[in-house]
Amino acid sequence: MQRQCTVEDLRVLRAWGANLAEIPVSNVYAPTPPYGFRPENLAKLDQAVKAAEQASLYVVLTCREGPGRPDFERSHEIWRDVSAQDAYAKMWREIASHYLGRASIVGYDLTIRHPHRFTWMATAFCG
Repeated sequence: MQRQCTVEDLRVLRAWGANLAEIPVSNVYAPTPPYGFRPENLAKLDQAVKAAEQASLYVVLTCREGPGRPDFERSHEIWRDVSAQDAYAKMWREIASHYLGRASIVGYDLTIRHPHRFTWMATAFCG
C-alpha cells in the first residue's frame, strides 16, 4: 500500500514553489459490483485534502480507480458497463457535493487516461 503524503511532504513542495497538489480519489466507491460506498476511503481523501490546505496548496482531485476501474492498467469495464458508468457518475456527484464550497478545490480530473498511450506527446512536446 502506498504511503499517505504528510503535511510536511506537502510543505516541502510548497517551499519549492508548487501551488497545486493532484490528489487521487482512490476507491471511494468499490471498483467492482455492487460498487458500494467506502467511507474509510473518503476519510483518507479528506485527510489528504486537509493536509494540502495546511500546506497552502490548491487541489485537483484525480481518479484512476473507481467503479468499473479496479485496475488502472488493465480494466476497461467503465467503457462497456452501464452500471459501472452510473456508479462512476454517482461517485463524482457525491464527491463534488461533499467538497462544495471548499476554496482549495480548483478542479477535478474525472478519469485519468492510461499513461503509456500519451508517451509520444511528452516526447514530442518536451524533448
